[in-house]
Amino acid sequence: MLASVEKGFVLLSNPKSGTTALEAAFERFADIRTGGSPKWKHLNYDRMTEVFGDYFQRQGCTIYGAVRHPVDALASWYRYRSRPAARRSGEPYTGDIPFSRFAEEWDGRASPRARVPVSVKWCMTSAGAPAPMRFYRYEDLGLLLEALCAHVGETVSLERRNRSPERPLDMDREAVAALPRMRQFIEAYETIPFVGR
Repeated sequence: MLASVEKGFVLLSNPKSGTTALEAAFERFADIRTGGSPKWKHLNYDRMTEVFGDYFQRQGCTIYGAVRHPVDALASWYRYRSRPAARRSGEPYTGDIPFSRFAEEWDGRASPRARVPVSVKWCMTSAGAPAPMRFYRYEDLGLLLEALCAHVGETVSLERRNRSPERPLDMDREAVAALPRMRQFIEAYETIPFVGR
């Protein structure tokens, strides 16, 4: 999470959504930044309000977040966990299996290497509704960048961060979308009121 009360924005960092690059670009404007462990880096709206109450809302801040389509988020996790560094460090590793196996393990909750968060849950409140904030699709990260630039009053450029290695996928989008567990995430994704929709 990155927040600038002076500039009037809060950026919540959803895993696998490009927000690490945004945080790096706008960190110099921030009054508050949470990071370190994923628990603090990737605060969702409910967790933010547990920690900070309604402080940012009372200050008139606009709260932003980006969301990747659940199918694309799962593919990104597969690629990310195939990094040679993951294997060397003992992290869950997917470089030795095809994507179809990873997706099946994720669907069946069968393996630690396939235990990954799907970003759409991050967007929901504990009541199951989209959080009261401005959501941008991953594909519209440029629009989110423009919104943050408007807050700070200058043009800011992004450098790619946390880029996963390219790997071919042996399962098409339709097949991944048809997985029983994936369908519920896609249905939730379709309820999010994205900016620009």
